[in-house]
Amino acid sequence: MPTAWHHYAGYTFRWGRGDHTVTVHQGRHLASYANTFLVDVIDVGADWEDDNDLVRVTHWWLRQQWRGTENTARCPVTAL
Repeated sequence: MPTAWHHYAGYTFRWGRGDHTVTVHQGRHLASYANTFLVDVIDVGADWEDDNDLVRVTHWWLRQQWRGTENTARCPVTAL
């Protein structure tokens, strides 16, 4: 199962092929499929094409957190 990981700003973002969700974990987790330190699950409603998709979701999620926006998990990746 191909999975993309992105580490940024103290979080690890993981998007597994076919999952249609991105999981956000506090800390740096290298190639881990465990849900240790799970912070959020983002429903993106789509599959990833390449690692740049995960980078866009990462930056979008962090912007929502810094703004204090609620219901971040409901925004599809197509809205980025």
